Amino acid sequence: MERIEVNVETGEVMVIQYTPEEEAAALAYAASLPPEPAPAKPTLEELQAQLAALTSQIQHYADGNVSAISISGDTPISGATFNVPGV
Repeated sequence: MERIEVNVETGEVMVIQYTPEEEAAALAYAASLPPEPAPAKPTLEELQAQLAALTSQIQHYADGNVSAISISGDTPISGATFNVPGV
């Protein structure tokens, strides 16, 4: 393991190797930390609301009422295929 120190005044960069004791202490500390919580999965109601919003946007786009589709939120959408006539 190593750490990098930079002198902001001179721009000098130093790579400093940890001693075996420092490395053991750092690894022990990292092992003692609680695991990161997994992100919460969306509920069925949240997924249905997202689906309804997207369906509405797609229908408006297909009807020629809007020039773009907006997708927001933290849940990624993958594996979707959209067939839009005239595009």
